[in-house]
Amino acid sequence: MSDAREGPSQQGALPSFPQNPSTLEQPRVVLGPRLEPPNQGSQLPPAAPGEEKQWRPSSHHLLSLPDDILRNVLSFVTLHDRAKALQSCRSLKRLAELVDASTLEVDVCSRSACDIFPYRDTAALFARLHGLLSLDLRSHATDTMLTFLRDEDTVPNLKRLCMAGSQLLTDAGLFELGESSERRRDTLEYIDITFCNGTTYGATLPLRRLFSNNLVIRRQPAWLDGQFRTPFGEGEVHTYWADGTFSFTRPHESTGYVRHLRREGNVLCDSLQYIDFDAPPFWPAWVKYCYRPGVALQRVPSDGADDGLNAGEHSVLVGQLLIGLLPPMGLPSPPPALEVGGQAYFDVEGNPVAPAPDDGIPSAHLMVSRMPVMPPSEGHLMPPLELIERIEAFEAEMLEEIRQRRIHPLGEEVIHEALLQNR
Repeated sequence: MSDAREGPSQQGALPSFPQNPSTLEQPRVVLGPRLEPPNQGSQLPPAAPGEEKQWRPSSHHLLSLPDDILRNVLSFVTLHDRAKALQSCRSLKRLAELVDASTLEVDVCSRSACDIFPYRDTAALFARLHGLLSLDLRSHATDTMLTFLRDEDTVPNLKRLCMAGSQLLTDAGLFELGESSERRRDTLEYIDITFCNGTTYGATLPLRRLFSNNLVIRRQPAWLDGQFRTPFGEGEVHTYWADGTFSFTRPHESTGYVRHLRREGNVLCDSLQYIDFDAPPFWPAWVKYCYRPGVALQRVPSDGADDGLNAGEHSVLVGQLLIGLLPPMGLPSPPPALEVGGQAYFDVEGNPVAPAPDDGIPSAHLMVSRMPVMPPSEGHLMPPLELIERIEAFEAEMLEEIRQRRIHPLGEEVIHEALLQNR
């Protein structure tokens, strides 16, 4: 996540590759706190005024079970099938509508992601889920689903929306979410679009303006949040927020955001967009927008021993190639046993080598650092407004350059090849 050096010798990343959704978990719904059913003295909720006297089941019928048992049974039924139950009889309809107050987790899909919203009866069921606080669609979110969720009558008290790994979700879906009702903007507190490769950082900027100030937009795993204590410079610290925004304690190439994050084997590879990169003399002006270094990252498991970490810290291995813009496709296996704050160098074959002399051609191909990370405190997961405003100005400037066709369409590849030739 953190880049070692300034200038054109910094390393970068390729655009992210689509994730295979079939390898991800199935979606689930996390519901709000359990409420006591009305009319504890009766076996079934009473009929509403004006309704006919309801049919009473025999002692051997499903509906003869106590209400709390029936509610638990229904909570294990998919939402699509529960929607069908609403159409069967009044008694089952009332019980199915009460399930939204339970704390159990329920599968969203009965057969596939497409079964969630297209059915009118399922949509009607979602409109009744007033106790739904957290909706986890996992890898199955689509733009159409977010169009449906912008209605304030649909899960009106929703606070958390997780769509991590959804490859069919795009910026268009985020823009639809931005059209949500005022109530939705006030209640929604958390959105997770980690590994949603069809979305961009720029599409999240309007959401920050439209939703309440406490909205958290997560675009990376939580173990990448916080302050990285790097071995570079004099105590240089790299800070990352949940949305991928970063700020480094150095004068140049110090601010920007994570463009892409992808899994590559047992590591994560990122691509960083600086908003304050100054191109070297005689380089074309468009380099400012296309110089996007990146690294490979792997969390170091904690063994509970005193390994030099401060209280609350964990450590991350950060690998970067010493030439070009691409991140390494992986780290040496097994990972180097480094002390916190330590570094190791490797050749192209993955063999350990000594650091390059200052006046010679480097024999090292890869540098790996072990950096301690202090996670952010609660309430500080998102970057300050001043930083967001600077990024917004850069995004508007870059968009205008793209419209004027002043940015090379293959800028990253061109810079990478130029750096390789200047080795």
